[in-house]
Amino acid sequence: GGHGGVLTTAQLQVTHAVDSGSLAPAAAAGRPSACHELGLLVHLEGDGCIGVVRRIMESPQIMKLMWGVTRDCESLMYQHRPVQLGVMPRAIVDAKLAFLDLGMARMLEHVPPKHLEGLPQKEQIDFDSAHAVNREALPLPLSLVAARYAVDDLHRIDAILHRKLPRSGSYAEARAASDVLLTRLRSDPCGLGSLRQELHWLERREGVKRTVKAVEIMRHVLSLGLRQGAPFEGD
Repeated sequence: GGHGGVLTTAQLQVTHAVDSGSLAPAAAAGRPSACHELGLLVHLEGDGCIGVVRRIMESPQIMKLMWGVTRDCESLMYQHRPVQLGVMPRAIVDAKLAFLDLGMARMLEHVPPKHLEGLPQKEQIDFDSAHAVNREALPLPLSLVAARYAVDDLHRIDAILHRKLPRSGSYAEARAASDVLLTRLRSDPCGLGSLRQELHWLERREGVKRTVKAVEIMRHVLSLGLRQGAPFEGD
């Protein structure tokens, strides 16, 4: 994801872990939290599939709980190739912001192992080796392992939402911070703020992770030429 990245699939699933009105965790309210809803794995290529994702992501009535939304939202808003998405997300809660902005892998270390039984390790897919040579880590058509990995991210998020409580007691603060984030992304269609941050992170990376970051930055820069009014267009 992110500027110059490519979203090929979207994963969607109903959760009962959080009350959509109060944003209070179900566990804190004493309600049962088990959820066995069937999820969706959507291929983001045809107009019909993109339309389904747009209807959900742009709806102010459907609250979406996600983990680390910035790069996915940038792609939803501004991806031009291989297909233009043009999805403007609303009613987003980046649950990551409720837990000190921890990455998912680190956050899962705080979930009792019995609640993660059956889920493969987060590190089972070697994203860095593929991204370092500018290739997709999960090429289409997805293998069964890759498809399960993609959907299992929903189950990982659900396990966190069911078993861990935000420090503030609800996800209201994370929702407010997510609204600020979306406003910032909408006001920066070329992602210049993200580009400055990526250049900062590049200086702190070493080895293959530095190469991955350099590839991401170059893809971002090249993507600017696809937009009208890119800062250096025609220079």
